[in-house]
Amino acid sequence: MKFKIPQQFKLGSRTIKVKTVKKCQDSDDKVDGQAIYAKGLVELKETIFPNQEYADFVFFHELTHHILNHLAYEKLARDETFVDRFADALLQAIKTME
Repeated sequence: MKFKIPQQFKLGSRTIKVKTVKKCQDSDDKVDGQAIYAKGLVELKETIFPNQEYADFVFFHELTHHILNHLAYEKLARDETFVDRFADALLQAIKTME
């Protein structure tokens, strides 16, 4: 299945926008993506896009943060190792669906 990073998506009644940025808000240059819950926003750093596989992973990582926050699993939403592993598994499952 071909996956394309969306411009926005819904979680419950909330619309989450996806934006490409030069630098993620309030973070250092090493951050490639960011979930901003209060603004309903996913930021993806523009420099990740030459590697579409990595860009897809970063999007799924931030999507996972938003989903866990939406479900009120705040502790899991802050667990970067769990978020990385879950996002990687979800991305692989979606990309290999026939």
